[in-house]
Amino acid sequence: MTLSRAPGVWVSAVWMSAVWMSAVWMSAVWMSALTEVEPMSAAKKLAGRALSPLFRSGLWPSVEFLILEVIGFVPSHRIRCALYRSQGLGIGANTHIYGRLEVRSPSNVKLGANSTVGHDVILDGRGGLTIGENVNLSSDVAIWTLTHDPQAADFGTWAGPVRIESYAWLGFRSTVLPGVTIGEGAVVAAGAVVTKNVAPYAIVGGVPAVVLGERNRDLDYRCGGGYHFV
Repeated sequence: MTLSRAPGVWVSAVWMSAVWMSAVWMSAVWMSALTEVEPMSAAKKLAGRALSPLFRSGLWPSVEFLILEVIGFVPSHRIRCALYRSQGLGIGANTHIYGRLEVRSPSNVKLGANSTVGHDVILDGRGGLTIGENVNLSSDVAIWTLTHDPQAADFGTWAGPVRIESYAWLGFRSTVLPGVTIGEGAVVAAGAVVTKNVAPYAIVGGVPAVVLGERNRDLDYRCGGGYHFV
């Protein structure tokens, strides 16, 4: 083997090891989901020894990110949610998460009951993210709690917690930036970029988002539910 090919071989070996570790962890939680056993305890019993080298080596954050990416492609809502919970993501009762979710720092993300998270949504928990009940996050929504400071000489970052109150609806490909609170019942139009707080029941849109109107306050519905295999 030539020396020039060696780095590629090592990279492949690392990725294969990470995938194997992910499979061990996911298999444990999959089994617990099917048998109604507490996911975290079952996963720890089966996968603890296999994963311990990753914690010692400092590779766990990268492997965790890979695990979360793989979970997004599991073709079962019930098993997918069990796997997310095993990684610390707080998910309320009857909340439905569609496929290909990207989540960062899942232990800092809390989803209330009866909410819906569409395909390809990004939930950034690094600065703390709380989502209420009966919230609808449409496909491709991005919620960021940490970002770079464009004025920082070292391209440093700043973080701020985000709150999405109950009955809020974030439209397709809308973006919420750090430190923002979306009030109860508020609507964010498709493609909007929210840079400051949105009042309860306000309808906002644009880049940056501005108030366009006000929503009916007499809301009586439940989100959640959805197709099992998507």
